[in-house]
Amino acid sequence: MKKTRLRAGSPAELLALGPYLLGFEPTESIVVVAVSEGESAGVARADLEAFESDPQLARRTWQTLSRPTPDAHALILGYGADHERMVAALRSVACSIEEWTGSLLVDHVCFTDGHLWWPLWEDWEFDPDAGQPYDPAPPAVVQAVCEGLSVTGDRAQLERSVDGPGGKQAASFAAKVRRQLRLVASMTDADATTCVLDLLMRGLEAPAGMDDLDQARLVALVQKIHPRDDVWLSQTRASAEQHQVLWHHLAQRTPVEFAVPVLSLLGFAAWLSGHGALANIACLRALSLDPCYRMARLLDEALVNGAHPDLWNDMPDVSA
Repeated sequence: MKKTRLRAGSPAELLALGPYLLGFEPTESIVVVAVSEGESAGVARADLEAFESDPQLARRTWQTLSRPTPDAHALILGYGADHERMVAALRSVACSIEEWTGSLLVDHVCFTDGHLWWPLWEDWEFDPDAGQPYDPAPPAVVQAVCEGLSVTGDRAQLERSVDGPGGKQAASFAAKVRRQLRLVASMTDADATTCVLDLLMRGLEAPAGMDDLDQARLVALVQKIHPRDDVWLSQTRASAEQHQVLWHHLAQRTPVEFAVPVLSLLGFAAWLSGHGALANIACLRALSLDPCYRMARLLDEALVNGAHPDLWNDMPDVSA
């Protein structure tokens, strides 16, 4: 995976970068960013209402974010139109984190209503008339776009992107997958490995360029544990971005009855490539369809515990 280093010259630029760190536009949200040695070490978002209703959420959020990097400092960003409510929630989050850690580690707190922005951390005095014009496309965002980072609407839109098709489109693709499942059932493990890795190589090069037959066969193959694990173990930090694009494309084509392995592979690729929001959404969708699916449960455990993707590099090679 190509590592993108973005430089924000002001708190306003940090606010503008927030959607690119998440992959979607946060609304009525608070975003907590862990920063270590000048780089983002983790990002978490929750609804404003969630922080208001659960006094322990800020502590748990920071506990998860800072676990891989105990020396991290916090940036707290707010996105919402209700100024007074946002200021109160941001103050509560910042104080909760510092009370729990016993350290002065919150570097910046600021928020925007989409038109103006306000810094808050120095004295918590809020003057509605002191808002400064908010620029959603400062130099740091231009750099992010040039580096290939993008924003997919809001979180609801990102959730819809993994829901899969419906109607005639779902029925048509499901029929193709079923036909391929009959062929896959007759394959030996060795044949299935050869087939799935060949299709995977072609799919990683051009996901949308795969025809319906190849896509249906790849989806059918990963319904079986052995070829699914071949795909899983083939993922690396360097290839994770390509895997994410491929499995996101297939998740949008795969009907519910065959979606769980596809969503699990998407979630893992998203986690490995640093797209935490998509990883969480894909994982939760997979578990909603099959709460006992082992790969999705392992991924959920990694996400809940704030496991860093670099841990995958330290896993023993069991493919031999």
